[in-house]
Amino acid sequence: MFGFRKPKKTVLGIEFSGIIETVGHEVKNYKPGDYVFGYSGLSFGTCAEYKCIPENGLMHFKPKNFSFVQSAAIVNGPLTALTFLKKKGKIKKGDRVLIYGASGSIGTAAVQLAKYFGANVTGICSTKNLELVKSIGADHVIEYTKEDFTKAMKAMIYYLIRSVKPR
Repeated sequence: MFGFRKPKKTVLGIEFSGIIETVGHEVKNYKPGDYVFGYSGLSFGTCAEYKCIPENGLMHFKPKNFSFVQSAAIVNGPLTALTFLKKKGKIKKGDRVLIYGASGSIGTAAVQLAKYFGANVTGICSTKNLELVKSIGADHVIEYTKEDFTKAMKAMIYYLIRSVKPR
């Protein structure tokens, strides 16, 4: 990844789940034997047998009812969706959210998180995923090969502009 002829980082992997082997003497929140999962970002290396992660890194205790595989698998989509919805989009109750790619790993997490935060969600996906996107909470679903979702967006924007009343 990011190398010209070969990977710059020879050990790939950004999501992880495992058991803490040892900790530094200043670590307070984790101890050897703790089950954790997380994300190493562009430092990569999680496909190795061991990986050093800082205590304040993107790591948390593995849910007891999840396997190690399940824990590692949930990191990318939900974490990315949460970052964009909360930090970038500053989502709040009553917002209208349009999620393009609502049936992918980030999209499915975004639909569910947006609903959790109280937003009205419109998901865009293919025909085969319409029921999936509806089943995870989308209020409206647009099938992108049959409907021009940009027209729906223009209509929503027009409605929002028209509905704004001057003070």
